[in-house]
Amino acid sequence: MLKDQHIMNLKEMNKFGDRNVNAIRKMPTHHIILIAQNDIGRYNLYQLITASHMTYYARRPRIPKSLINEHREGIIIGSACEAGELYRAVLEKQSAQQIARLADFYDYYEIQPIGNDMFMLEDEKTPNINTEEDLRNVNREIVELGEKFGKPVVATCDVHFLDPEDEVYRRIIMAGKGFKDADNYFMETYQIDEFAAAGIDKPFVQDNQSRSTKGVLRGLHFQKNHTQGKLVRVTMGEVYDVAVDCRPNSKTFGKWVGVTLSAENKKMFYIPEGFAHGFLVLSDVAEFCYKCTDVYDPTAEGGIPYDDPTVNVQWPDCGCEHKTSAKDKEHTPFAEQKFEYFEKY
Repeated sequence: MLKDQHIMNLKEMNKFGDRNVNAIRKMPTHHIILIAQNDIGRYNLYQLITASHMTYYARRPRIPKSLINEHREGIIIGSACEAGELYRAVLEKQSAQQIARLADFYDYYEIQPIGNDMFMLEDEKTPNINTEEDLRNVNREIVELGEKFGKPVVATCDVHFLDPEDEVYRRIIMAGKGFKDADNYFMETYQIDEFAAAGIDKPFVQDNQSRSTKGVLRGLHFQKNHTQGKLVRVTMGEVYDVAVDCRPNSKTFGKWVGVTLSAENKKMFYIPEGFAHGFLVLSDVAEFCYKCTDVYDPTAEGGIPYDDPTVNVQWPDCGCEHKTSAKDKEHTPFAEQKFEYFEKY
């Protein structure tokens, strides 16, 4: 296989890894600033932009660092904002060796007013940021890196448009990426190739939507035949969504997982075939949408009691009594079912 790729030694194999298109398309991305300082830089910048959109694009333009190094002449490289890898390395308290390696790559470092990064105070993905002083300390560390490595440190703002009428386009982009302070938004909720890359490759054949009030608890449901995989999300309100593994041959048989879905967080949750599914409404009203990989079959309905002692789902407090249907109160306990119809999963 390596010979077919004309790879004959370790150096060529490493170079192949650096430019493997499929691998790069699946890697995490960071922001970067590229400034052309002369005609050579402008030419190289065009080469990088072309490759980022025509070769490596996957939801966003991507440029492997090896390609940047190849076309680096005439380009000034900045570390970018809080989404840049240097800022992230400092924020995540990575090793001094790793930070030094990243710091050496950039020509200059950026810091921004802490107002740009205040969202991190409430972001569960940034546990190291709890106060405004934590944000200032990240900026201070980046300034110290500049002094240590002899690199300029530039205090920038966060301008993305010049004409006021262009503000609406920026707001749409921000909302599509999940920023909370965007009033208008466009969001891609399903894209076949992206989901296939994540292992969700069965076609969806039916869409459902329900509206429920606070305390309504639906589930835990499954179908014995026409087994369904479900991609679920909430378009109004908030629910606690639960999936229970009912596959007898699974290492997690009988285990459950829960996630909060809301119109605000815009999260989606995929429940594979062979799982029971249910949700509890936490808000006054919730609208719940789901895509299914098979059709609804009332003759194949099955389920588990929402309060089954074996599974022992820890439902959150919704502030009122649970409202369940008469049918959901009659499901057979988990321990008394064999789930033979899920053995193939």
